[in-house]
Amino acid sequence: MASTDLTTLQRSLAGRLIALAEQSLAKGEISEAERLYREVLHFLELVLNPEHAEIAKTLYKLAYILEFQEKNLESIELVEKARNIMRNVKRDACNIDAVFSPFLEERTS
Repeated sequence: MASTDLTTLQRSLAGRLIALAEQSLAKGEISEAERLYREVLHFLELVLNPEHAEIAKTLYKLAYILEFQEKNLESIELVEKARNIMRNVKRDACNIDAVFSPFLEERTS
């Protein structure tokens, strides 16, 4: 059964996977970063409500990585899914864009 929040252990595991993904990204290992973010997304989808903001954030990060790899169609689909989640949890979609504005600026540069 999906939860509305992560336990300490779940948060630790997700955080570790995200850290590994970010390290891979920093090293230029884009495919590995994509794989790890897909694992994070899968894990979060198993343990959280599908409309959780953490899932939306992960979708945005994965979309950024896909955009970098010129996997534009999937990237756009993930961004739309993330925005729909944010709307459904009654948060302003612009707020999540502000969090990821550095990524969005790089994509438009």
